[in-house]
Amino acid sequence: MPKRYIAYLFGLVLLVAAGLYGYYKWQKAQNKVNLWTLVPDDAVFVAETNRNNHFIRQLKKTEIYESLARLPFFTGLQENLSYLDSAATRRVTLREFLDQKKIVTSLHVTSKVDFSLVMYVPISTVAEHRYVRNVIENVSKSTLFASEEQDYQNYTITSVHNQKSNGTFYFFTYRNNIILSPEVSLLHQVIRKINRTNLQSPVQEYEKQSFLKKSTVYDTLFINYRHLPPFLALFLKPAVYPEVEFLASLCRSSLLGLQLDNQNFYLNGVSQPETLAGSLYEQFKTLRPPTTRMASLIPERTALLIHFGEAQFTHWLSTQKNAALPVAPEIAPALDSLRGNFKQELAINYLAAATQNTAPDKIVLAYTPQPNKIRTIVQEINQVLGTSFSAKRAGRYQIQEVGVPELPQQLFGRGFSGFARCYVAQVDSFMLFAASEEALRGYLQNIRDKKVLTHSTAYKTFRQSGLTHTNVSLYVNTNLAWNILSQNLVEDKKVGLLRYERIIKKFGQISLQFGHQDKQFITRFLLQHQPETSSPLKLKEVFKQEQEIAFAAPLISGPSFFPILGTSGSPVLIQDSALVLHQVTEDGKIAWSDSLDSKITSTIYPVQLGSNSQPKYIFSTKNRIYCLDQGGYDVENFPFNLSDTTQIQNLTVINRGPAQSLHFLVTDTQNNVYLYDQQGSLLPGWEPKEMPGKLALAPYYLQIKGREVFVIVLENGYVYAMDLNGANYPGFPINLKGNLTAPLIAQPGASFQNTNLLLLTQAGELITFNLAGQVKKRMAFARPSRRTTFNLVLENSGKSFLVARQDLGRVTLYDAEQKLVMEKNYVTSAPKLIQFFYFDPANIIYAITERGPQKTYLYDINIKLLGVGPLTNKWPVQMAFNSLLQQYQIYLIQDNVLQQFSFRTQP
Repeated sequence: MPKRYIAYLFGLVLLVAAGLYGYYKWQKAQNKVNLWTLVPDDAVFVAETNRNNHFIRQLKKTEIYESLARLPFFTGLQENLSYLDSAATRRVTLREFLDQKKIVTSLHVTSKVDFSLVMYVPISTVAEHRYVRNVIENVSKSTLFASEEQDYQNYTITSVHNQKSNGTFYFFTYRNNIILSPEVSLLHQVIRKINRTNLQSPVQEYEKQSFLKKSTVYDTLFINYRHLPPFLALFLKPAVYPEVEFLASLCRSSLLGLQLDNQNFYLNGVSQPETLAGSLYEQFKTLRPPTTRMASLIPERTALLIHFGEAQFTHWLSTQKNAALPVAPEIAPALDSLRGNFKQELAINYLAAATQNTAPDKIVLAYTPQPNKIRTIVQEINQVLGTSFSAKRAGRYQIQEVGVPELPQQLFGRGFSGFARCYVAQVDSFMLFAASEEALRGYLQNIRDKKVLTHSTAYKTFRQSGLTHTNVSLYVNTNLAWNILSQNLVEDKKVGLLRYERIIKKFGQISLQFGHQDKQFITRFLLQHQPETSSPLKLKEVFKQEQEIAFAAPLISGPSFFPILGTSGSPVLIQDSALVLHQVTEDGKIAWSDSLDSKITSTIYPVQLGSNSQPKYIFSTKNRIYCLDQGGYDVENFPFNLSDTTQIQNLTVINRGPAQSLHFLVTDTQNNVYLYDQQGSLLPGWEPKEMPGKLALAPYYLQIKGREVFVIVLENGYVYAMDLNGANYPGFPINLKGNLTAPLIAQPGASFQNTNLLLLTQAGELITFNLAGQVKKRMAFARPSRRTTFNLVLENSGKSFLVARQDLGRVTLYDAEQKLVMEKNYVTSAPKLIQFFYFDPANIIYAITERGPQKTYLYDINIKLLGVGPLTNKWPVQMAFNSLLQQYQIYLIQDNVLQQFSFRTQP
């Protein structure tokens, strides 16, 4: 056979082989890939979205969309999409293209300090393929982006770097699908999984679940609980990790469908139990979900509640290695007997923490069908140990200390530590455990006052949306739990999470519930969004909204308003988080806005300055003193620019009389005091005056028979009275022997001897002294516990005052003679903002503001709550009274909105 025929035959074979290979590759590319099978095994969350446009439309009908749209993550995403669209110059935007796609997204932990995402986008048609190819080509030519390619295990990965934002993302294609991520190592994982050829979906055991076929489900979410603890460890401190790991071991995975109903998000689905040794699931001896009995024992100030339903808890301890502490042999039988009498329900209740630096009170509740037997065993344990703790009354209950350290951990094992000393109380069929008598007494007081969740309308509505019977449930009140969350966040993640504080708190109540059924857990994750305005009808009838002014940024100060001579108007001054000061007119218009260098650090003082009779506004920022006229313009010679090292803590404006100019008394963060004249010059003796301790309040100025007095109060109890040259008056300084708080009350007299000053110590002692340095009177107020705090509350004119005592959410107001004015209980234990408005003997208003939940309660002269509930507000309120109309005006703040309401206390 001629050689050329052999060559032709060989060429034909190669051509057929190439054709068959090409057909094979083309056919293989046409076969749709289940995107879930590409997800690496270490994914923490996997979400599949569908009907994005419809979901966004539904979301826009609620206030949730408004909150989400302001988050830095979403604003950054919108910006990046805009960059890509501007480079691609296509008629269809990327946002519109993605809205039409069913997209899978997985989240992965990439290091000990970070995580990242992978997106899996199918390209279904020739038109879509052409669109993507053109976008990639245009982006590669754009000066906004720089792109390059790299090979990894026979796949080409393209990186796209945004030259403006300095961000980078990577992508590659696989069978008409694009896989994208900002982390190239995650794409390496996907490629390695593809090359193993044995592609398995993480949701293969949920084949019977098809949530996205339901018209009301917008998203499917898969949770891998085996990788959830390392993800949470990115945000939480190591001390919390063991508890998180143990709670997460209830299930190995969940598949949930996202639904939106009015203001609520629902994630409903099923979970597969974790069957590995030592898991939480293995601790349950029976899996029949019980009916809860403890709802009436959960206070409204509960921040976080973990509830377990179980038939017998002795099994918990026996299956946990090294979970229990060493037990004294003589009490071991009694502890076993005690443990064996707790059944069916167990819970850990974390109460709201007063501040971010205060540990929350933790109460353990355990059900027993034999409460009398439990009390007997507790007494036996104390007798065996030789301890003689006497029982103390708390209403109809008794508080008993037990001489066994970490008793809850001894009884129930892992997750129940933190009780170095243990106090117990029997309430019906439940034993309550606390680490201090004060915490338990306050808890019992809440039960006696019926300040419990079963009496909360909001909780009842929320509870009706949850599962009726559960084995494990988690309840969170985000407003009350925020301080607890802040305490347990790692420092480098705290600032980032604070950006999302507003949206997290908007979801006021959150629950996660698991109820066993047919060898799996029915699961419901519920997030209840709090609408901006949910005032009941009666509340709207009492408070009539007059004005509502929205600003571009959230407001960071309470409103200040001042009457203008010759007019009936009172303009309002207010500052936003962009550090802009605004003046708002009586009719709700922004008259002017002025950008400042920092947040205002002092009171805004209205003063007469110059020939113009209209008041000027004087105030301080970080290191400047401003003086603005009614048009918002700087008055001549202002602002005063202090040195960069001087950080103003407070400013006192001193009006020395009609014939004398203004002086400015400035205190800084280094305990220095400066005195400037109106020309900005420092006066002798104040250049600066260094004080030996931290100031408790702004310096106070008064004139007594022509003599000028500057009163400076230190937190450590020392009080100074100085003259214009900074020299001490005779008798000063004096030591009042107590930690002092603001404000100072002055009662000027005809002489130094007859001029009285009043200060309150943190321990609740009201001290009266004169300008001769003599202590005239010490009046002590009752202090129920070491957590009790006191403060003086000046009324709006500054002529009278109240003493406020706060203890575990209870606010008590007294007048100057220790006569009780008001006593109320509130949801949170955090310090309340208390204001006292006195207009005439018949028109008095008390305003109590809870800063966490952002609620302001108004009471009239008879201590009657105005309306049927609180108003939404965070900052101090401002109030005016029109005696002719017998009508009040009040200014409130909600985020970036200033609201003005009018109301009457009499029909």
